[in-house]
Amino acid sequence: MRSDILPEKTNEVTLILDGQQRMTSIYGIIYGTQPKQFCKDAANVFPDFWFNLYTEKIEIYNKTKMETPQSRWVSIRQILGWWMNHDIENIYALYNKYSDSEKYDTPIYHKNIKQLISILEYEFPTYTIGKDTELTDVIAIFDRVNTGGKSLNEADIAIAKLCGKWDDARRELLKICTYNDTTGAERYKFGLDTMLRMVTIFTTGQPRYNKYFDIMSENITEYANALPICQKYLRNCLDSISQTLGLDSNLPGNNVLASPASLMTMVYYLKLHQGSITATEWSKLLYWYIQSFLMCRYSNSFILNIATDIKTLNENKGIDGLIDNLIKDYHGGNKQGLVVKANDFTGQGMTTSHSYSLLYMLTRHYKSKDFVKGYDIQNAVISPNARIEVHHIFPQSILRSLEYKREQIDTIANYALITSETNKVISNKAPKDYFPEYIETISTHWIPISDETLWEYENYERFLTVRRELLAEAANELLHSLNPEHPKSL
Repeated sequence: MRSDILPEKTNEVTLILDGQQRMTSIYGIIYGTQPKQFCKDAANVFPDFWFNLYTEKIEIYNKTKMETPQSRWVSIRQILGWWMNHDIENIYALYNKYSDSEKYDTPIYHKNIKQLISILEYEFPTYTIGKDTELTDVIAIFDRVNTGGKSLNEADIAIAKLCGKWDDARRELLKICTYNDTTGAERYKFGLDTMLRMVTIFTTGQPRYNKYFDIMSENITEYANALPICQKYLRNCLDSISQTLGLDSNLPGNNVLASPASLMTMVYYLKLHQGSITATEWSKLLYWYIQSFLMCRYSNSFILNIATDIKTLNENKGIDGLIDNLIKDYHGGNKQGLVVKANDFTGQGMTTSHSYSLLYMLTRHYKSKDFVKGYDIQNAVISPNARIEVHHIFPQSILRSLEYKREQIDTIANYALITSETNKVISNKAPKDYFPEYIETISTHWIPISDETLWEYENYERFLTVRRELLAEAANELLHSLNPEHPKSL
């Protein structure tokens, strides 16, 4: 929690290093609101807590219970406010109000109020963090104070130092963490640490926070002015990804936005071009984005890999340079490695990062049809029953009864994305029973229809093999449309 009593034009920040929840709770009980450094909006989220002078119980205000004669309940906020304003007379008046008939209770009230007021006099350990303080030293201090609590990471320290220089920093960062569509519905939401890293790269051209500390210490205005521009470029990227690729959400239950870290590189590329790039460049940038999540570019060695890619952009090697990094690091310089293969669709479950996102992307981009209704699959709310759901083409219950393993049942190649209403209509029907009725719409999902023997349970494994090949063919077609230099399948 940042100290509110600081000398002007100082290069030092005084921080109370204690658990955020504890400190925020104490602040809220005293002042009736959250510290502005921690709240998302101006709403008063803290109720009025009252204190029983006799029992020392603390409860949320209840008029019926607490304002009856001789109830002995008083507002904590009011008592502490009187004390901070040196209004002792009102505190003594409480003794008279509740002790007319029971004088012997006054010492008890006095003791309990004194104990309550002692909260204001508690001396929290404080440490001074100057601009030259080493990050490792700050973390060591926190670990000593917070033994057994949450570990402190670089982002926590960076945000703390930023708030020390700029009161509204946390609030302004939180504003750009969420992106709503034109209807006002929330589509994307990013963590504060993700946005801090993105803005750090945007302002410094490096992913490490030490460079960010230098700029922040020298010119906080530069950092503040960068936020709306970074937000604008991020939204441009999200709009392009959503409209062209169909990856329209990263919210729980529909997290299809693969590799959010790749957005940091995309946003930085836009910065280098003042946000203005051609349609051809947009297509190639989306091509790189797809390849980056297929290769899990930033899943491991994040700092090293993104630093390499940012350096590539700073050297004016452009998107082709980013693609060359992928070819060199993952395919030994062989460009053929960029081709999507059938085994890229062997993933399992919706949480499989690239496999599910790839299927979702193909379904949205190629406007696959709902089996029953026949309209394009989309995540926009057509009706409460029109949201996208995963349909198991071969029903799970039957496959389990045939003793197929979970990884064989819950595999991407057995998924089709349809509306929840249609999913209920088809239920657990066998493919051979419902395929003929919806053959035209089913074919838009790369489901093999020419060989009806593949619709039988005994040929389930062959069905998966053929469908994976069809999906890979569609994926390479999309990649080629984005980048004509995409290599052809062997």
